[in-house]
Amino acid sequence: MRTLILTVLMSSLFLGGFAQKSKITSAFNHLKWQELDKAKEAIDLASEHEDTKDFWKTWLYKARVYIAIANDTAPKYQPMKLMALNTALDAYIKFAGYDQNKQNKEDVKKEALRGILAQAYAGGGQSFQNSDFKGAYDFFQVSARLHETIGLMDTIAVYNSALAAENAGDWANAELNYRKCIEVNYKAESCFNDMSMMYYKKADSVDKALEVLAEGRKAFPSNSPMLLAELEIFLGSNRFDEALSNLNLAIKNDSSNHILYFARGMIFNNKSKFKQAEMNYLKAISLKPDHYDSNFNLGALYFNQGADMITKAGDIPDFKEYEIAKKKGDAVLVKAIPYLEKALEIRPDDKDSMSSLMQLYGRTNQSDKYNEVKARMEGN
Repeated sequence: MRTLILTVLMSSLFLGGFAQKSKITSAFNHLKWQELDKAKEAIDLASEHEDTKDFWKTWLYKARVYIAIANDTAPKYQPMKLMALNTALDAYIKFAGYDQNKQNKEDVKKEALRGILAQAYAGGGQSFQNSDFKGAYDFFQVSARLHETIGLMDTIAVYNSALAAENAGDWANAELNYRKCIEVNYKAESCFNDMSMMYYKKADSVDKALEVLAEGRKAFPSNSPMLLAELEIFLGSNRFDEALSNLNLAIKNDSSNHILYFARGMIFNNKSKFKQAEMNYLKAISLKPDHYDSNFNLGALYFNQGADMITKAGDIPDFKEYEIAKKKGDAVLVKAIPYLEKALEIRPDDKDSMSSLMQLYGRTNQSDKYNEVKARMEGN
């Protein structure tokens, strides 16, 4: 009797193991006939059962089934796409960990790359476009993870992950992925700049933004965008002396860069050192005559100075002294005209230049020019 019971038990175990291995065969057949729901059910059971969960073929077919689900266009599978990609990737990684199997690993690697990458990028791009930045990050990370498993780095996916994480407000993962790009010198200068602006404008951390820029400028001392980003932060936080110090050093290293003189002019303007501001704007214009900001800012400088002088002249009680002071103000005011005209030439639809020029033409009795600009302002 004992022998009979033992025999029955052994038969039961054998048949149980056989039944589970048949699930792998079932998954293969259902996949072949595009019966994905049945294929998924069979391979999920096989991947969880004690007899088959450590069998290399289980994970090969699980990867294939879930790749098929991720690539299927049927509406019911669309919400499953990200899950299917991650499950397929996890299954492929598990399969790749087996040393002894009868499959050519290079062929399977190519199969995984073909089946997963296109859908990961498509899902990431679509999610980003739909402002689902968390979803975009997760999709791009599928590609990044897949490349890591084969000893490569998908720099585009990693960079896109950083952008998606930043837009999702996930500063930690954004910095993590920006720094991965920096390590391999992929868009490294842009990454430092993007990371600093992320902390400054979105995470509201001036110190962290400046810390990142200091690191970036040490690595790329001649990078102008980082210098201007640093300048923007200094100006935004009223740290004019630090900004000026940085610009003086930058101009010493790059004396032909019009942007540096323009930026220094802005700082002097903010510090009410108008003569120094004027000199720097003029220098910037001499280096690049068609630079809008330098022309507009110099025009605005003359305009504001002249208007201020005329306003103060109105407080002078003596008529002759008032006239002298007013003429001086008028002389400064009209100096703005050629620079604002140049700014409008560079940007023909610029409302700020038009508005200022209308006031100047009105004060100087240039009715034809006044009417011309007025018509442009009104869209005629």
